[in-house]
Amino acid sequence: VVGDLLADLPANLSEYQVEAEIKEALKPLTRKIEARNRRRQLAEHGRQHVATVLHDLYREGQISREDWLDSDLTKDLEEAVTEALAEELTGSESTAEVEELVADVLADELDLEPAEDGDEEDYDD
Repeated sequence: VVGDLLADLPANLSEYQVEAEIKEALKPLTRKIEARNRRRQLAEHGRQHVATVLHDLYREGQISREDWLDSDLTKDLEEAVTEALAEELTGSESTAEVEELVADVLADELDLEPAEDGDEEDYDD
């Protein structure tokens, strides 16, 4: 991409102008990479949030202590969350939205009633 761009540029451009042209040409690729990295970060946040949700469910009496401490169950739920987030995430979500998706996936996987949205305000990061 850069080689083709350089070949098409006029020879009388300054180094600054060449650099600006290259940056402009690479913007779409840069945006794609940034979005992919953001999706990965959000997916990792979601996977790590599984333990927090399980602890909350245990504290609320929705799952047993054995389920809360079951490492195989946790691993299975982390995999389910990872798969669901891979399908759902665009990269524009807030961490709070990802955490809500995690809670929904766990509720579904554990056959629990989904949490009510209530009057809570959504806060973006």
